[in-house]
Amino acid sequence: MNKIAITGLSLFAALCMSFSVQAATPLSRDNIESFIAVMKPMQKLEEKYDILEEDGSDMQSVLPGSETFGPMTHSLKTIRTHKSFPEFAKIIDDAGFTSPDQWANVGDRILKAYMGLKMAANMSPADVEKMQESIAELEKNEYLSPETKAQMLVGLKQGLAMMTNPSDQVKADQKALKPYMRKLEILFEDTE
Repeated sequence: MNKIAITGLSLFAALCMSFSVQAATPLSRDNIESFIAVMKPMQKLEEKYDILEEDGSDMQSVLPGSETFGPMTHSLKTIRTHKSFPEFAKIIDDAGFTSPDQWANVGDRILKAYMGLKMAANMSPADVEKMQESIAELEKNEYLSPETKAQMLVGLKQGLAMMTNPSDQVKADQKALKPYMRKLEILFEDTE
């Protein structure tokens, strides 16, 4: 093997390891507080421009528990081409995020951890059992198209997993988020 190929493989392996370490790092206090700090300015920006109204996409398609769960990433895709992007970028920068992508990643992780904590707190073992029964019934359903059934099953199964068996990453994020839960509940109520 030549030196260039070995160097390239080494660089690739180092990047992969660096990404794994980053992904495994729990949310920091600064990340959480910065995300909270931008919520009200973001709400004002959305009201000023009616960004979600202009989006035209179905926000419901980004369901908790789905493989594509990423509401902040979804919002970022919309706002990147919107006339409000310079104001959006300034809000993000002023809050201490290194980039809009970092804001979206942190926001998605916060929402996933928050929703998992809320679901776990609000669902009894009987509710979990009902959810498992619903999954079993859905798997047997002959009237839904295979695509629809697959989408529904992914969402239900991952929602159940998020609640009953979250990944190590989500557990770490939930632990970091617990002291901020009441503040987030109030902020989410105010922004609805």
